[in-house]
Amino acid sequence: MALVRGELRYWGSSTRFANGPQLVPVAIAAPATPLSAVSVAGYHALAIGPGGAVYAWGDWSARGCGNFDSTTCNDTQLPTLVRVP
Repeated sequence: MALVRGELRYWGSSTRFANGPQLVPVAIAAPATPLSAVSVAGYHALAIGPGGAVYAWGDWSARGCGNFDSTTCNDTQLPTLVRVP
């Protein structure tokens, strides 16, 4: 995954971040741009958006939602706003 002019691009074999494997970088829809940073782990990703907003997505993204309640924040391919204390 990479940031290109504040927008997310993804490529690879995982389906955690995009709809199916991607051989060339494809855009990932973000709720807000420009993004200033992105961090990718094996199963989830985090990004910093305008005003310091934090977004999480991928497997186990419930941990990024700040409540560990998987019924309200499920695994997702779309960046989801994280509640930061």
